[in-house]
Amino acid sequence: QECFASTLLTHQTQGADLIVFAESIDFGELYVNYPISSTFKVANIGDTAGDYVIDVEGEGFTVTPNVGSIEPLAIETFTVTFNAPEANMEYEGIITIVTDNGDTLVQLQGSSIPYPDYSSIVLSGNISFSTGMEYPFAIDNSLVEGKSVAKMTIPVGVRTYTPSYL
Repeated sequence: QECFASTLLTHQTQGADLIVFAESIDFGELYVNYPISSTFKVANIGDTAGDYVIDVEGEGFTVTPNVGSIEPLAIETFTVTFNAPEANMEYEGIITIVTDNGDTLVQLQGSSIPYPDYSSIVLSGNISFSTGMEYPFAIDNSLVEGKSVAKMTIPVGVRTYTPSYL
């Protein structure tokens, strides 16, 4: 993209001429409410500033910035974020980039998976799991409301941090 965009910028046209360097973005699988981002670029190969407005259709997708102007012979990077609100779903969307020289569409897709549920393992018996210094994480068999099942402890002297998760 960068090399191609740089080559285009050496062939300047009259007026604003915005070129979008993306046809589709596939986010793959992600956990529910765990946002992931990707970027795409738009170049203005014209000799005047080019205005744009971006519209996003599709649940869970956002784009920033969504309105603005790109100076002549400049490239702007846009960030697309996907945040799936429900598990076990396929998501599709469309970005419409409206410019003075026409609209451009970018297809979006991604799917969501639920977080792993380890409660059945913990409830099924006397289980204990812990790791070494590289991954200070432990799971025990005491799945009781209000009590932590997993915790991370960094040894004293390094710094101590013990979050709890239900």
